[in-house]
Amino acid sequence: YDAEHAVFLARHYLGMSAAEGTVRAVEKLTGFTPAYPWVNRLLPVYRVSFDRDDNLTAYIYTQTNALAGVTNDFKEAVQAGFRAVHTWSWFPASGKWFRTAVIVSLVGVLFVMVLSGIVMLVTMRRRGTGQGVRRWHRLAAWGFAIPLLALTGSGVFHAVEYGGKEPAKALRLSPPITLSGVAFPLHEQWQSITAGLEVTNVSIIEDADGRHLYRLGLAPARGGAGPSGEAAIRNARFDGIARTGPALYVDARTGEPWPAGDEAFAFQLGERFTGAGRDAIVHHRLVTRFGPEYDFRNKRLPVWQLDYGAPVNASVFVDTTSGVLAEVTRDEQKAERFSFSILHKWNFLLAFGRPAQNIIVTTVVLGAMIFMAGLGTWLKLARARR
Repeated sequence: YDAEHAVFLARHYLGMSAAEGTVRAVEKLTGFTPAYPWVNRLLPVYRVSFDRDDNLTAYIYTQTNALAGVTNDFKEAVQAGFRAVHTWSWFPASGKWFRTAVIVSLVGVLFVMVLSGIVMLVTMRRRGTGQGVRRWHRLAAWGFAIPLLALTGSGVFHAVEYGGKEPAKALRLSPPITLSGVAFPLHEQWQSITAGLEVTNVSIIEDADGRHLYRLGLAPARGGAGPSGEAAIRNARFDGIARTGPALYVDARTGEPWPAGDEAFAFQLGERFTGAGRDAIVHHRLVTRFGPEYDFRNKRLPVWQLDYGAPVNASVFVDTTSGVLAEVTRDEQKAERFSFSILHKWNFLLAFGRPAQNIIVTTVVLGAMIFMAGLGTWLKLARARR
């Protein structure tokens, strides 16, 4: 039934009826592929391909009823180009450090060029701003200098930090729960336990004392039924929408509420995965949106962020819904994370909406390449003619 449920969810998320959503193939993936790379984090997933000219395909993670990804022929072609040109996926895996050195050298040249250009703009005093093309070239240099410095500098920082390493796989599951000989005798109590509640998911967990608990995820407070329309759904994927609100914990044997609740279980998971006690946590919070510290690649929301001091010195993100360690960010990594999010991906523009962010970034990058290179070439040719 798992595969059938994946098809149902694929049609649901893509807004298709059974008549219009004819399925060509369903395949269970237990490993990442070029079309479904490791940044998606969720495995195993079902690859549900629809019988359409564009080969529309949905990746479904049935454990949490999640849409893990959507692709078609156009998107796969763009991704292939991105992997070839931006990340050099064609380079032999054995030469990671050499590839990183080459990429850092190339981007570093741009960084030094921009930096030296800024020095020239500041230190070389001219009478006026020149005439014609020369004047426009100088004005454009002032406009593009800081954005290009941010893009190239953060790119070098990111490549140095991660280029020669294997992708970090922080995701860890809790140990399996042994249920042999355990009775769950609630039966008719479910009606009284859940009276007046909107339950989105139920899971069985085991706390630090070996007690078996039902965890009932409750519907989050939202205005409306959720995002609708292509743009809203796309934004929701990157911004994140918590699929569950607060949680009710019930003793599986007695039906009595477990008063410690979600926060206490998050602390237990933190100790389970780090070995550090509650006293090592200097700050904690419930994360319900993606951001620089916990971005959309992690897929899981909500999660608890536990900021540890010594000896862990890291932010640990745990998903109490399924007892998962979702992400670990060491303190020494946080500067690069912030740099990449703000200076390279320009997430400070998200306040204006993702479409506006895309337009601004594209305009600046293309403008810098075309306008500056075009004007520079024009000046060079004009000088050669003289």
